[in-house]
Amino acid sequence: SALARSRADWLIGMNLSRLFTLLGRQAGYSGVLSVGRVQTPTLKLVVDRDREIARFVCVPFWAIAVALSHAGQSFVASWTPPQGSTDDAGRCLQQPVAQQAAEFLRAAGTAQVLSVETERVREGPPLPFDLGTLQEVCSKQLGLDVQETLDIAQALYETHKATTYPRSDSGYLPESMLAEVPAVLDSLVKTDPSLRPLIDRLDRQQRSRVWNDGKVTAHHGIIPTLEPANLSAMSDKELAVYRLIRAHYLAQFLPHHEFDRTVAQFSCGSQSLAAVGKQIAVIGWREVLATPGPDDADGEDAQRSQVLPALHAGLSCPVGKVDLKALKTLPPKPYTQGELIKAMKTVAKLVTDPR
Repeated sequence: SALARSRADWLIGMNLSRLFTLLGRQAGYSGVLSVGRVQTPTLKLVVDRDREIARFVCVPFWAIAVALSHAGQSFVASWTPPQGSTDDAGRCLQQPVAQQAAEFLRAAGTAQVLSVETERVREGPPLPFDLGTLQEVCSKQLGLDVQETLDIAQALYETHKATTYPRSDSGYLPESMLAEVPAVLDSLVKTDPSLRPLIDRLDRQQRSRVWNDGKVTAHHGIIPTLEPANLSAMSDKELAVYRLIRAHYLAQFLPHHEFDRTVAQFSCGSQSLAAVGKQIAVIGWREVLATPGPDDADGEDAQRSQVLPALHAGLSCPVGKVDLKALKTLPPKPYTQGELIKAMKTVAKLVTDPR
């Protein structure tokens, strides 16, 4: 890969920078136009996104949220639009169809449960950070820019000696470091005594997917060091980044996060409704890592994480409020720095030419 990088810099970077600078001069531009194997594809990502936003045509659509209840507990079901009235994403594009359905649902009084399906979902902990993922998460959760995150990670490594080498592109850890687990955990308690109750409950023998010699590159994931650190010497931002790195390490020794996802289908005369519920069974590693969903504030998300009452087929649920919503499709958002880093890491998905 080093050879490929060096050839790309010479053959493409240097030659095309000269070519485009000369073409620029012919067009009346006097500066240097540089082409690079990282900067040029990244610029294309941003330009493509800007063009998508500029070309975007907003489409109105309609949705209906229906309040149902059972055994004194209310919950929300969504109307399933009939075929022929929707786009590819299942959104109803025909206002009269939605209005008619809303009027019908308001008059209906009850909805029958057709089926209830529950599946247990188990999620393993996320890996410790590589630099790109750390930058992505710090951009999203802490509002830090990419350079600031790198500077903080460098300071945590060099100045505070609290975390390992930051410029890593792998989140995995070598199996040889399993022997250091007790020392790392002890140093974490010395650094922050309030962690003792949590650390006493960790399963130190647990081997998550993180321990994998085959996936460690030149450097391993960013984790806390074997030496206690001085938290009072850290700035607020350094402390926030340190806590994220620490939580991702501690998560490796906690149980899987488990929840039950329930989907209930209803019929209300000629109309179909569906309600989705979520019940956490084992909090597991999310105890140390409360990772927010895509948009925790948004109503659809709240609907997915609601707890449904005990439902079974054949049950009748009274219909409460019927809310007809006029919505519209939204353009893609401009990249944040964190999202741009993520897009750069997965840029191969955008290349269709096998050669």
